[in-house]
Amino acid sequence: MNFCALISGGKDSIYAIQQACKYGHTLVCAAHLALPEHTEELDSFMYQSAASSVVPTLTTKCLGVPAII
Repeated sequence: MNFCALISGGKDSIYAIQQACKYGHTLVCAAHLALPEHTEELDSFMYQSAASSVVPTLTTKCLGVPAII
C-alpha cells in the first residue's frame, strides 16, 4: 500500500517509516507541519521546532520522496 508519512524531523517518525516499509508498504511522499512564518514561539506544544529546518533535505535527498510542507 502506498502511504504518506507525517515527519516531525525526529527519530520516531523516521523509525515508523522504516517499519512500514519493512512490512511491504511504499512511501510516496512526506508531510511536515511547520511553525507558521514569523512566529516567535520556538517551544510549541503543537509543532516540533527542533530539526524542522532539515525536513525538506531529509525527505528529498535521504528518503527520495517529495515533501509537502
